[in-house]
Amino acid sequence: MISSYLYSQVNSDGGFKDRNGMSDLYYTYFGVMSLLLLKERIPEKTIKFVENYKKVDTFIDIVNLINLKSMLILKNN
Repeated sequence: MISSYLYSQVNSDGGFKDRNGMSDLYYTYFGVMSLLLLKERIPEKTIKFVENYKKVDTFIDIVNLINLKSMLILKNN
């Protein structure tokens, strides 16, 4: 039930929806961590979203930088 809800919050680009329904790294972090805690599969498109996010030439605040690095480390383990 919880995992179904989490999967329903993944946008077509792989990011998890924020309050406005847009893909957001912050929400994606919590979505990924929740799926991992539930021992559920991380959608391939979400992995691609995270990997591609680091390639975007834009400002990233410290919280999102830590979240991004955490997800990339977990992906490689």
